[in-house]
Amino acid sequence: MRAIRLALAMAVLCAGFGSERASAQAVPEEAVSGQPAHLRIVEPPDGAIIPGSSIRVVIAREPAPADGAAADRATVFIFLDGAQQSSLLAKETQLTLENVAPGRHRISVLAIDRDNQVVERRDVSVRTVEVASGSVSPSADAGILSPASWSSVDLAAAALAALGLAAIALTLLGGGRRRPRGSPRLGRSAAMRLLLVAVALAACGRAAGQTDSPPARQSPVVPGRSATQPDPTGVYSGIVSLTIEDFPTVLQAWRIDIQSHPCPECVPGQYFLSGTNFSGINFVGGLVERGGVRGTLNPDGAAIDLSLTAVNCMFINPSGSDRNYGGRTRGGSFGEAAGNPLVVENGAITGRISGRDCYGRVVTADVSLQRQSASVPTPCTSIQGIYTATYANSVGLNHGGVATVVQDGCFFTAELPGINARLEGVMTGSNSAEVRVRDACATTVYDGTLTVTGNTLQGSYSGAAAGAAMACPSGTVSGTFTLTHS
Repeated sequence: MRAIRLALAMAVLCAGFGSERASAQAVPEEAVSGQPAHLRIVEPPDGAIIPGSSIRVVIAREPAPADGAAADRATVFIFLDGAQQSSLLAKETQLTLENVAPGRHRISVLAIDRDNQVVERRDVSVRTVEVASGSVSPSADAGILSPASWSSVDLAAAALAALGLAAIALTLLGGGRRRPRGSPRLGRSAAMRLLLVAVALAACGRAAGQTDSPPARQSPVVPGRSATQPDPTGVYSGIVSLTIEDFPTVLQAWRIDIQSHPCPECVPGQYFLSGTNFSGINFVGGLVERGGVRGTLNPDGAAIDLSLTAVNCMFINPSGSDRNYGGRTRGGSFGEAAGNPLVVENGAITGRISGRDCYGRVVTADVSLQRQSASVPTPCTSIQGIYTATYANSVGLNHGGVATVVQDGCFFTAELPGINARLEGVMTGSNSAEVRVRDACATTVYDGTLTVTGNTLQGSYSGAAAGAAMACPSGTVSGTFTLTHS
């Protein structure tokens, strides 16, 4: 009886050990720390075994209750084994990593704010395996195998248990035969003990197999910057061949500023780009898409998700349709239209940029820009925020309201709801800016200036209105506005 109790205790102990380890593996890092997760990796799960060479990455963003801001508005950069692969803007939640080699990999997602600070980070470890005919379990779901699938340790334990049981069964079946005196004979109680011990060993083998998980996550070692390409920082300008949906192809002049920064996590030779400006698509009436530049360059100069995001779409497109998608173009294979990869090397930007313009229309631009200088303008003062506003103009509109200023690089834009107008501007100094105002009556754009005094913005503008509607006067229009940071 003592042997039976011992064997049963071994089996229960081993099974409990295995389930405890499996439960510990399922606890996400944010739950262990006790901190709420505002950025989560929904897919793939930590420890997943993925057949094939594609990994789908799905994230979830939740607003931080304190400031209502961090991860849900930040750009999220995706890294595979320390090398940046792509990025997700505020409205994007998933992408697929292609051509991933078989083996263990670390996927890192970093939420980076406009000041290039990492506000949140999450990591998972996965293993990709080559797919052979009949090798994928029927339980595979959406290309991801459960991390608790049978391993080589499990199979070895099962084989050992089966051999033990077969040997005991043969012994018991042969127990009733007459044997010569003095020959060894296994009693039924002894056989039962061996049977229970074999079961206990199988349970322990299964528990050991469940602990065959990827190694514990560690903080990455950031390698030094030994670039094969020189620093790409500079002002680039030149001619672009632009096509907007079904309109004829036109040639336009574009300008893209590039400023490199230390990478939050980079392989040697990569450059992280942020905090600079571009002037892109030109529309009828002198309106130009303006905004910020972000992305990464590989050591060979290939652009990894170089993105141009216009901030003045509200100014260009007063109807405001497609604001979530309008005004974003991306380089190389990350854009909406296939074409030559975008490359920054030897003082030039060449290749294709594609995406959506400020009206939400598909655009493709084949660029050939040359570096005009090896430096960029000094970073601009940020005036982004929510303001309490008062307005007055020469046609009798005197109102107040709330104005939200959105800024990227040196360019900014805002709505002035009190006088049904919109403005765009560019910072020209630490406390000054040039602005343009457009209202429902304007057939041209009004020009003006803005000054920054503490938490107050004061602006003035003037221009001509041509009586575009019955309620709109013709002649000169002037106005002023004051925005106070709330």
